[in-house]
Parts: sequence; C-alpha cells; structure tokens
Amino acid sequence: MSSRRLSRSQNVIPKHYDVHLTTDLDSALHYYADLFQIDYPMSKLDLVAVPDLFYPAMEDWALILFKEEEMLINEDHAVSVQYRNVCQSVTHEIAHQWFGNLVSIHWWNDVYVVEGFAKWFEYLATDYIVPEYNVFSEFFSTQFVRYFDYCINILHSEADDLDEKDFSFEGFIYSKGSCLMRMLHLFVGQNHFLDSIRLFLNRYSYRTATAIDFWACVEEITNLPISKQIH
Repeated sequence: MSSRRLSRSQNVIPKHYDVHLTTDLDSALHYYADLFQIDYPMSKLDLVAVPDLFYPAMEDWALILFKEEEMLINEDHAVSVQYRNVCQSVTHEIAHQWFGNLVSIHWWNDVYVVEGFAKWFEYLATDYIVPEYNVFSEFFSTQFVRYFDYCINILHSEADDLDEKDFSFEGFIYSKGSCLMRMLHLFVGQNHFLDSIRLFLNRYSYRTATAIDFWACVEEITNLPISKQIH
C-alpha cells in the first residue's frame, strides 16, 4: 500500500516530522487491521493538509483531508501535547476508514455510532502508538466534561433532511458517543466488545447500517438485552 503526506509548498513537512506522521499512519493501519481482523481494503491512503477546511478533518476513503493545524506542527516550537493531538486526529480519521467508509451509517440520526467509535478508538490507537503520552489521563477532562457542559441527553436525533444533519455533528455527539463506547467496552469486556465490533463490520461491509443493527450485533455476541437499555 502506498501513502503520501501532502501540504502547500510554503508548509513543506519537515523530514523528521514526516517520519513521525508516517509512523502514526502505518502504526494505526496495522493496529486497526489487527484489532478488527479486517485489512485496510484500499491500495493507498494519502493525508493532505488543506488551508481553510470547514471541518477539522474529512475522512474520504483513501484520501483524508485535514486543516493544516490538525496535521502540521512547527517543530521549532512544538510541545508533546501537540504531537499527541495530531496523533489523535490522524488515528480518528483512519478509524473512519472502517467506521464510516467500510460500513456507513444509514442516515444522519445515527452519526453517534461511527463518531463514538472513531473517538474511542482514537484513544486506544494513540495509546498503542505513543503510550508515553498517557492519553487516557485526559479522557475524563475532555470527553466527560465536554458532554456534561452541553446539558443535552440525546444521541439518536431524527434528522429528516440534509439541513438538519449539522445537529448530528455537535461536539457532544462525539463526546457522549465515545463515553458510551468506553462504558460498553468496560461492561462487556475486551473479548465481547471486539467480537461485537468484528461482527458488525463483517456483516455490514460495503453497506449502510443503523445503530439498531450495531446493538443487535452486541446482543448476539453477549446474550445480554442491551438494546432495551439503549433505546
């Protein structure tokens, strides 16, 4: 598989940092393929730093776009937290190559499934790649606190048209979604959690799926009436 890291000519990626990005990219792909037991299905994956991108990043299949500050670092002034943040940004978007691209959501009201997955696996993958950053130490102070700051107790929203989809990408969807996935992971245990993920990805590969489809997979693996608690 080939990969490239691309940016504007005036923002040439320093050679040392390009090695850092390459390590993040290759390690994340290896980690997810091993974890999900499904190889990355494309022949290439390019990371492109784009000025004035509306979203922080966009996970197109085989071509991930980033705001420049989400991917590029000034090595002369960088601190460890910036490297950690870039690693999290990269691993989040690579997770979407499975959750969002290999399996897509059926409609915007279930965005929390793919974004919750990507946000939680972003932490798992970053901890695997750079354990010295101790990324879980700030999960509570960012994701838990961010969710409670919104004071909104909803994940599944009925977005009837494209004009309403922006609600599905509010920050609390990412935060509460990742908190829910963390809770599920800890509640059912590592083996059942990963087996549920693998069943979901295999069953709905190259198709769309709903949140109900995911929870049905969890029930099938764990024999627990989890969907009754969720819906």
